Amino acid sequence: MLLQPLSALTILLLPSLVTSFPLDIPFSLSAAAAAASGRNLYLATCTPRKRRGDNDDDDDPKPDPTPAIPFTALIYFKEPLTNSTDGNEKGPRGDQNVVVSNPASAWEGVKWSVKAWRSKVFTSEIATGAQGVGYGGLAGTAKLDSTGYVCFRDGETKLRYKDDDLRGNCAADYWCASLDAGNSGNKDGGGN
Repeated sequence: MLLQPLSALTILLLPSLVTSFPLDIPFSLSAAAAAASGRNLYLATCTPRKRRGDNDDDDDPKPDPTPAIPFTALIYFKEPLTNSTDGNEKGPRGDQNVVVSNPASAWEGVKWSVKAWRSKVFTSEIATGAQGVGYGGLAGTAKLDSTGYVCFRDGETKLRYKDDDLRGNCAADYWCASLDAGNSGNKDGGGN
């Protein structure tokens, strides 16, 4: 049972590992614990989309010239995502989400700290250069209130963002798994 103390030590040293060593650490470093995570954060870049009923004037043959300016967002899931998108090419919609930066900003090399739903605090530290790491490579850490997360490079997962004022189709730049791997409750996610 040397594996448990070793994985606990790895988790404790994770912030220094991320900034001290090259980032092509294989996904398998903590994949077993991370894959079992009941709570997942996705750090995403999103392109706004119109809501139903927000169409341009039907009599105007010209499309809306205003470009859709991307934004960065935190998208939270209470349960692990499955590989299936249930036939929806846009990807699943998060249980909770919050805009981190509008217009979009880099995740890498910036310590983000924003107020999330119900007065929670979200912070993230993605290492400079993490965008060049392959899929599943260790990228940094995040925290949602008192729950810590370990973050990996994604770049492939499609998601949707939706709140009262904004909707978007998103690509996950990073996936962050709760370090509290066995608990899928909504301790830090609020409720619906």
